[in-house]
Amino acid sequence: MSAWFETGEDGTEHLAGVSAKLSPKATLVASRRADGQFQANLLSARTTTVLHRVAGRIDTTLADAIIAGGGTRQHADQFAGLFPEDPALAKGGRKGERFDAVIEVVADERGNFLETGDLVFAAFNGKEASGSWYRFTPDDTGLPEFFSRSGIAGDEFLLRDPVRGAEMSSGFGNRMHPITGEMLLHAGIDFRAPTGTPIRAAGSGLVTDMRYGEGYGWFVRIRHERGYETVYAHMSGFAENLTPGRTVMRGDVIGYVGSTGSSTGAHLHYEVLSNGFYVNPQTLALPTGRDLTGNKPVLAAFEAQRDAIDAFRNNAGGSQLFAATTNTARVANAPAP
Repeated sequence: MSAWFETGEDGTEHLAGVSAKLSPKATLVASRRADGQFQANLLSARTTTVLHRVAGRIDTTLADAIIAGGGTRQHADQFAGLFPEDPALAKGGRKGERFDAVIEVVADERGNFLETGDLVFAAFNGKEASGSWYRFTPDDTGLPEFFSRSGIAGDEFLLRDPVRGAEMSSGFGNRMHPITGEMLLHAGIDFRAPTGTPIRAAGSGLVTDMRYGEGYGWFVRIRHERGYETVYAHMSGFAENLTPGRTVMRGDVIGYVGSTGSSTGAHLHYEVLSNGFYVNPQTLALPTGRDLTGNKPVLAAFEAQRDAIDAFRNNAGGSQLFAATTNTARVANAPAP
């Protein structure tokens, strides 16, 4: 917060105004008018979405490398989630393994870095996994997903383990309720993990509900394509900026393990519904990821975005930041964050 003063006719100083930065993109300013009253105005910075490339070799961990290049730990977690065949990558990867990431960031009209956005490209060349993934939102669904270079999404539609590396403590089916002692259907599976452990969205979709429920405690419900829904219960808290109506991507952190509601200890209760009916997440025959090659207009839009990202990568060094639009991979230089 800052303030400024002006000298009155009597020679004394009076408060003329104050300003407070509410966010990287908004500043509240209150100025004294001629009648002595203060008038408040909200000033919004003119911003643009830009692309930033972070690429190189892992020295300590993947997260350290991405954060050092201007990304965040969430970017690193999402990156690792795109290569589930290599569990070591989620723990940091191996020294010397190569990675290449492109993230969106928000910059003001002077090119100053304000905040990070989404991961839009991930490529990895390691001991146990390799490949590249491009973020794309098909017009016919409005849901962002990661696709291979040929336009095919990940192997499975939904993750089976929203808490990475957690132990399953209770399965799907009838069981004696641990609190009431009644024989009831356990309509999901439980994963035991310490309070605060990140919970990931099992698939891309729309957050339709997030609140406190009498039995569920703090929970999130997500609607996916093809009639699927997932529910995540007993959370200790929600991810920052998560709200009903927001779209999330497979692997995004949506909240944290807790023991709220009807619970005897820290764990995630995870449910999957198919067309309104509870199904066993362990045995469910999940559909594979979407293949865009069957829809020529959507495939063409994906290929245009893929080629724009590739052109940006070819022109941008790991320490360069370039303004970008949907049609142009590089428009202008700006300082790196």
